[in-house]
Amino acid sequence: MEHTGLSRREILKGGTVAGTALMAGALKPEDAAEAATPKQGGTLRVNGWDPRGFDMHLSLSYRTQTTLSFMHNNLFRFKAGPDVPIGRLEVEPDLVETWEQTDPVTYVFKLKEGVRWHDKPPVNGREFVADDVKYSLDRFLTIPGNARRSNLDMIDKVEVVNQYTVKITLKRPYVWFLDQLADAMTSAMIAREAVEKFGDLKKPEAAIGTGPWILEKYDPNVQVTFVRNPDYFHKGLPYADKVEWIIISDNATRQSAYRAGKFDFGWQFICTVQVDEIERLKKQHPDWYYKPFLWDVVSRTMFRTDRKDLPFHKADVRRAISLGIDRQGTIDALNEGQGAMSTAIPPALIDWAIPIDDLGPGAEWYEYNPAKAKKLLAKAGYPKGFEAKMEFTPQYGPRHKEGAELLVDMLGEIGVKVTLVPKDYGYYITKTVRGDYPEMSYGLMGARTVPESYITNLYHPKSSTNGSRVNDPKMSELLTKQSVTQDIEARRAIYAEIQRYAADQMYYVYGGAFVYVASWQPHIKNFNTNLGFDYGWRMQNAWIDKA
Repeated sequence: MEHTGLSRREILKGGTVAGTALMAGALKPEDAAEAATPKQGGTLRVNGWDPRGFDMHLSLSYRTQTTLSFMHNNLFRFKAGPDVPIGRLEVEPDLVETWEQTDPVTYVFKLKEGVRWHDKPPVNGREFVADDVKYSLDRFLTIPGNARRSNLDMIDKVEVVNQYTVKITLKRPYVWFLDQLADAMTSAMIAREAVEKFGDLKKPEAAIGTGPWILEKYDPNVQVTFVRNPDYFHKGLPYADKVEWIIISDNATRQSAYRAGKFDFGWQFICTVQVDEIERLKKQHPDWYYKPFLWDVVSRTMFRTDRKDLPFHKADVRRAISLGIDRQGTIDALNEGQGAMSTAIPPALIDWAIPIDDLGPGAEWYEYNPAKAKKLLAKAGYPKGFEAKMEFTPQYGPRHKEGAELLVDMLGEIGVKVTLVPKDYGYYITKTVRGDYPEMSYGLMGARTVPESYITNLYHPKSSTNGSRVNDPKMSELLTKQSVTQDIEARRAIYAEIQRYAADQMYYVYGGAFVYVASWQPHIKNFNTNLGFDYGWRMQNAWIDKA
């Protein structure tokens, strides 16, 4: 965003919106004929992040999950390819050959035969078998510190039937089970030998999977290099011989590197660029791919609703804060007007999110109305407002920091004097996100490929990522109800009810979802990005066609 010399509030009041008309199709990418035959070889150059260790089961961090996606497999995955629209999440088998559900709580999975671990010590390329599935899932459910345990806590037991068959019994019916097994953050397979030798999996030598590429070299804060797995069980894949995961922490440097052609894919998360870059990029590189889409990452404000000594246990206080936030103005200021307001389900998940106008009584709290906000605060016992500290991490980038500062300005206008407390990303992702903060926090929510994760992870009292410490019997009842409802339309109706109730209670105050633009160079063929961390699964299908 250009600095115009105006204050943030003046920018908001001015409603500065560039005439990009992204979603109207003005920047719709041109259709380009793909190479008739896939080509083997070459190097994919991808802007990445320095991983926080090499343990898929213990990290919430996108830095770890995206990096390790190049070398791990799951039982299932979400379908990838150029014909899959961004936001469409369709489950397909990965390590599984066939499966059946014998009753509401029992699943039997037949594994693909001949799958092998990477040929690295101590696993040395041995065959992947049913014992590995049991070990991986049991570890996921029992290892201390796994913040994602609730994603699979419906599992009662995992049994090995024979070398290639696994039987999983659930504690209760759960309609999202296969989706959870497809989530890259949930069920990556981990080799027992690697854990036994390396323990905490913090060393790169511990990074051993069954996936398309093998970790060859790790230079901290510089680059992770992956080489093609010659024994990969998806025959013919991956097409690229190497992946260079190039680590550049400075946003301006990353942005310049993409413009200079040093990356094959957009420099932002999931291969994107920001809307304010498009005009310049199109002039410099008119033949590159540009695909605008509504991203599922949403800003959210969390509160310690469990502390009765703080104002936030009162619904009217949370509603007042929501009324004091100019969501559309923020979208205008930070993303040239390109975006949409979000309910508890990001609007990018079009099959499950409902419009703000359909929120019933809760829609009232999405208005920008500072005068009404002040009246609600007075009604709640705070006629003069109050002071609060709000944790956030500036390492999400300068635009996120500016969003936090805008929020502070807006809340100040209704009498809520907020002091920002910056936290290192490592602290934020291990402490703040899990509800370990004093009063308020501001951050991002998203990159989840299972719709249920947006609600159960945040609203269930037993979830370790219930950042607002919600303990609401009505919400818990709705969460249980949706998880056992097989009929899709009936389940969608429950999701609508959950979003309406969440909007009325405002345990979390959601901001806006921004439009981003997926982008890559024209020599990259057979590729499309999608929501979530699973870079490797999507890029294994891409090939390089340079003249």
